[in-house]
Amino acid sequence: MKLEDYELVKRYLYEATRYMEYRRMEEAKEDILYLLKEYLGEKEWTEENIQEGINRLGNPYTLAKHYETQGNFLITGRYYKLYMAMLKTSSLGMVLGQVLSMLGDTLILTRVNIKFNLESLLYNLLLTFFVTTFAFTMAERIKTKRILKSILEPWTADSLKNTFHVQKLNLRIIIYIFIYSIAFGKLLTDYYEYHNMWNPDILHLVPSIIFTIFLFRDALRMSHTRRRTLFYTILLAFDTIGLVLIIGLMIYLKGQPGYIGLLVLFLLVLIDISKTLSDYKIIRRGQK
Repeated sequence: MKLEDYELVKRYLYEATRYMEYRRMEEAKEDILYLLKEYLGEKEWTEENIQEGINRLGNPYTLAKHYETQGNFLITGRYYKLYMAMLKTSSLGMVLGQVLSMLGDTLILTRVNIKFNLESLLYNLLLTFFVTTFAFTMAERIKTKRILKSILEPWTADSLKNTFHVQKLNLRIIIYIFIYSIAFGKLLTDYYEYHNMWNPDILHLVPSIIFTIFLFRDALRMSHTRRRTLFYTILLAFDTIGLVLIIGLMIYLKGQPGYIGLLVLFLLVLIDISKTLSDYKIIRRGQK
């Protein structure tokens, strides 16, 4: 049995690398395993000896500081990569959604038409940028407080008992974000063609509010690594609020431009709720 296959070692490696950029993870894992083997020396690899070696290594967050990447001030490390992936995916989806809206309307370019589409594109991209940036900045602040709290508190290998390993960002989440960004791009363009996008009326801001809820939900999903029942409860709350707003807007826009985009979003939320409930049940069984 390899040293990295022991459960306690797995948990330590996970805690040490959970916020790192992917390119630094393997380097850090190799270094940590080398140090642990040096500490163990000729000792037999038993749970007790491994725990003693991990106690000598100390807090995993302290070790992780040696692998930090400087230069990204608001969002750092692995979060920066996730942030850029989400920002690029949602922005591209928004642009494609607007193109679909334009193709479904008219190809006759007038001064008013061009002005509206440029304003709409600017609005959609600014909304995507500010919401995504704010969501990951909040996640970064939470991460910093969690690390600082862990470093200041006494740490032993027993602290790893509450560590839960979760999968890395997968293609399914990126595809999901891309699809609903296309739907939102079309919806927002269609909707604001008939409603002033700069109108302060709260009803006119509902599509933007729904998109904001979706981005916050998936920023949480991409950045949060300690997944327990509370995590899935929050995701379900986001989905439920979004679903209620979508249904209300579908009733309001029945037969009007933007209805098809809302129908696609409605189906996507139902799929997401089904997947979240499935993951919730798995986590709950694992915690019993």
